[in-house]
Amino acid sequence: MVDPPDLPLWSPFRSYVADVADSTDPAHLVVRVTREWPWGLAMWSDIESSEPPPESFDERGVAAAETVIVGPILHEIDGPATAELWLGEPPTSSLCVYDATFELMSGRLALSDAAMERVDEVALSPGTYRARLCLDDAEFPEVSSLYLSPSR
Repeated sequence: MVDPPDLPLWSPFRSYVADVADSTDPAHLVVRVTREWPWGLAMWSDIESSEPPPESFDERGVAAAETVIVGPILHEIDGPATAELWLGEPPTSSLCVYDATFELMSGRLALSDAAMERVDEVALSPGTYRARLCLDDAEFPEVSSLYLSPSR
């Protein structure tokens, strides 16, 4: 894994995009965003999708459709939290709260808050992925990580 550079913790908006072309790790970080999250929700979506964000959440706080995944993250009133995108398999010890397919037809994935007040974009190979959303804590997730791997 490529280690992110040291970023000041006082910064209200920190993000990191990794160079993943030469990685040999089973999972490698693509993007990490640390900030305050309005609504306590992080959203990963195909940036060119016309599909609206889903409004029905399951018992684990996840709402998903073919091209959009909305998951829990620490609410902005509780302080900053981190949303990540990884390529590969999550660690076996991960608390994964969602496991399904994700369509990324445009090859451009957006990581944003639910209101899309701030959007970080990353280019990936277009296609169908297995998507697993993993949290560091089920009740108050300070880290919400989406793992994408090629769909079989």
